[in-house]
Amino acid sequence: MDSECPEQSEVNWESIILWLLGSDLQRFEMLNPKELDIRKQAMEYRYRILCQRYLGIAQERGYRNSITRLGSFVTLRNKIPDLDFSESRSQTHCRGCIARSTPRITPKR
Repeated sequence: MDSECPEQSEVNWESIILWLLGSDLQRFEMLNPKELDIRKQAMEYRYRILCQRYLGIAQERGYRNSITRLGSFVTLRNKIPDLDFSESRSQTHCRGCIARSTPRITPKR
């Protein structure tokens, strides 16, 4: 990490590592190897994004990049047909027994 962004201080690197790992380090102990590998890939992805878009650039530009990306997500969300992401749950009968309720995504009316 240090070779990728040498201008970062040790305190910054500690903050980045804590951000990548999260506050509950014990959760890693409960993961199987496949889940751990997925978490590792996710952390690597977030780190690459951080380096590419935010580390080593002016603070104002970083904020502007963040706001632009947020605006893009809002625009994209508005282009998607209206969906209701509420936790509407239904019970379905399966061979005489009630199956576990699951959240469903339903169109808004």
